[in-house]
Amino acid sequence: MLKKSSGRRSAPCAECLRIKAAYYAASRTGDRALALSWITAMGRHFRAVH
Repeated sequence: MLKKSSGRRSAPCAECLRIKAAYYAASRTGDRALALSWITAMGRHFRAVH
């Protein structure tokens, strides 16, 4: 049975924050390949941990 969402998101974990910061840094510098790798890392992290 699926758990119903309360509509509120919990605070992001430390690893989510680290990945997001690295993604934004890569995006700011225009490194699209690195930014894409961070998007992939977030997807893997999210599926594995959350």
